[in-house]
Amino acid sequence: MISRSRGQKRHSWKTILGSILSVVLFLAIFGFCVYFFRSSQKNDLEKKEEQRQAENPAAPAPASFQGAEASLVDLKSGTTAGIAMRQLVGNIFMHTIKAQLLTIDPTLAYEGWLVRSVPYHFFSTGEMVRNKEGQYVLEWKGDPDADYSGYTKVVVTLEARDGNSDPSEHILEGVFGQ
Repeated sequence: MISRSRGQKRHSWKTILGSILSVVLFLAIFGFCVYFFRSSQKNDLEKKEEQRQAENPAAPAPASFQGAEASLVDLKSGTTAGIAMRQLVGNIFMHTIKAQLLTIDPTLAYEGWLVRSVPYHFFSTGEMVRNKEGQYVLEWKGDPDADYSGYTKVVVTLEARDGNSDPSEHILEGVFGQ
């Protein structure tokens, strides 16, 4: 009987080890496929843009950058509390926000974010400052070599000045072109 139970345990470990290796192999193949798909999509977009510029170098930028605006809605009250804009100035992507927000404690800050839905990604466009009129404003200039066309959502968050780089409480949200 002892030899049988030991044999059964070895068989169980072999089964478990085989299952673990199968899962790891599946995840590796899945990860490679996702990477390959994303990189081929990016290359296709870059090729299309290069072709568009080669065919008509004086052509205007894509319509999504022709002074696109987003009304910023206060998530608590549901009212419009500001406006965000994005546009190309030359080959520089510009993003601005102007909003009516409550005055906050100096240990807190309002921060702007741009969000891309597919593939999901977001980044901070910086801390908003208060202007002479009492509005919170932000002006951000992008990298001339980067493509921001997919970042169609804008978010304003309330952040603690604690060194945490992740977004916190969403205060305002809007979508360009709506």
